[in-house]
Amino acid sequence: MKGWFKKYWYFVVGGILLISLVILIVYLIKRKNKMLGRTESANPSNPSNPKRLLFVGDSQSAIKNYANGNDIKFTYPNVIRQNLEPKGYTIDVLAKGGETTKWMLKNLPDQLSKAKYDRIYIQGGGNDSVNLVPYEKYKENIEKMIELGQKAGAEVYFMVWFDREKVMNPDKVGTTRYVPSKEEMYKRHQIYFAWQKKIANDLKGKANGIVPMFELPKEYVPDGIHPNMAGARIVAKKIEETL
Repeated sequence: MKGWFKKYWYFVVGGILLISLVILIVYLIKRKNKMLGRTESANPSNPSNPKRLLFVGDSQSAIKNYANGNDIKFTYPNVIRQNLEPKGYTIDVLAKGGETTKWMLKNLPDQLSKAKYDRIYIQGGGNDSVNLVPYEKYKENIEKMIELGQKAGAEVYFMVWFDREKVMNPDKVGTTRYVPSKEEMYKRHQIYFAWQKKIANDLKGKANGIVPMFELPKEYVPDGIHPNMAGARIVAKKIEETL
């Protein structure tokens, strides 16, 4: 036995070194993918022809009023459903008025357990700024949602949204019981305006795609926040152009 080992020891040592090298390479690849926000299952289930879509957002993406249970008819997911479901697409929505990206992140895992999506679109941030959520926390929530979606096998797109600064009138801005001052509320909206200008760059290499900021006519956004049906059709068109 000793003679055999003495004669072939270099084959044994070489084999051990080769196996160790392979293990090291696999580890380094996984570590790099993790740093870039990718996972082994990040490849979308149907990248060339995404048919099952999920929209995640706040009141601008919502299709149901959770306060009274009524359907919301004028938001862009409704338009996309009308346009794409006859073509074989399935459209799901995870969105609730008044909520921040924290709510979206909390509820996304449960939604992902219900269906396998080809592509996920994330919209949000306006409520984060109104609630004085720090930018880094807002960005972190989005990054975590991107990672969750990719782990579930979906492409994840972030929607920068339309240019809110160009349609919002400081004198007509809405208030709440928590922020009763128009001046203070507009200042909080201005935080979001600034976020819109940098979030796309900060998500490069993390999101599979970005729907860049675009413009809507002021008359299509009466309150400076929520597009009417004419505005929703433009939003839907911008999203459908990415499919």
